[in-house]
Amino acid sequence: MPPTRTERSSRRTPPVGASGASRRRDGSKSKSPEGAGRQTRSSGSQHGANLQVPDAAPRDPSAEPSRSGVATRSKDPRHSAGCEQGPGLQVVYGGLIIQAEHENTGYPADVFTASGHQADRLFVCDRCFKYTCNPAELYQHERLSGDEERPRGTLVHEFEGGRYQIYEVDGADESEHLFLQSMCLFGKFFIQNKFIWYEFDNYMFYVLVEKREGSQGKEHEFSVAGFFSKEKVSWDQNNLSCIILFPQYRSGGLGGALIDFSYYISQATGRIGGPEKPISKLGQRGYDRYWRKSVAAAILGKTAPRKTDARSSKRAASRTRKDSTKAQPPNSRVRPGDISIGVTDTRGTQTISLGDLSKTTGILSDDILTCLGEEGLITRWDGGRPVLSRRRLKQWAS
Repeated sequence: MPPTRTERSSRRTPPVGASGASRRRDGSKSKSPEGAGRQTRSSGSQHGANLQVPDAAPRDPSAEPSRSGVATRSKDPRHSAGCEQGPGLQVVYGGLIIQAEHENTGYPADVFTASGHQADRLFVCDRCFKYTCNPAELYQHERLSGDEERPRGTLVHEFEGGRYQIYEVDGADESEHLFLQSMCLFGKFFIQNKFIWYEFDNYMFYVLVEKREGSQGKEHEFSVAGFFSKEKVSWDQNNLSCIILFPQYRSGGLGGALIDFSYYISQATGRIGGPEKPISKLGQRGYDRYWRKSVAAAILGKTAPRKTDARSSKRAASRTRKDSTKAQPPNSRVRPGDISIGVTDTRGTQTISLGDLSKTTGILSDDILTCLGEEGLITRWDGGRPVLSRRRLKQWAS
């Protein structure tokens, strides 16, 4: 992940796969191969499944940094060992065949040619993101590996009776680097013009998992449905850097649940924030729906409390307040509350402070105005004040 403008710690965490030792989840150390370029190694499941896990390449100075927690694809020839697997590739994830939506040069070419011919299907573990083109290896891994009995990180939120849970993973935790890198690499199939970055120290990750009834003697099983990342300290008041939902989980309002939780984190620390710009087209649609629902509910006086489990909410608030004790930049993107919005109906015009609306929803004033303007809800401007129609607002909200 790209460094922020804040002062970085003098103790640096080596990228996964750099020369030297990287620490596994169980605390043991494993030697990584030396040399430039992206390489692979066997997963090392205690039962011998020969799945692959990615090793991070050395930092590429020619890669253009991106503030979304990733970098644009490098033209450095050292990355030519990667195989451009694009929309023609099928990915088997969670027992479902998914069509890759974008090219992904992060996976090494030899993974797709190990059987002697060019494979057109990649099998990925839906718990740890190790990968193979051999379905028998994935089957062995899922049946016998015992190191993924529970999701990574700390449970901070659950909803729908515990069916869906959000786990917080600290990017500075060396034992989680391999998992985070593998997850981000897989996510590149579903987000455009992004390339994996391998420095996670300044970011928190919030991983959405789906729980289900277990099999083969297990009480529960789970699949990772998506995730979002967030800078620990953001000078632009971003409460979300990058969000990805895997295709089979894009219905049912799960994207809105992740977005809602990102705003909950902001408000738990007494701050107002928003997503990092620019937003992908798919992400923009998700935010438009969320902003529309939240802003309309607040203006119409129907704001409802978040459906947040009290036990997990307290944990989330406690953990996020720890970051608020660090030096935080001024909340400069939030506009002063001297701008008002007029809402007209048959009884006249009601005036609402934009600042109060921002505090109520947790949404930046700029995002509120952008949302209202792009949806055509502003019927006119009266002396610098936007005026909305309550009737049109109700139609819009429904």
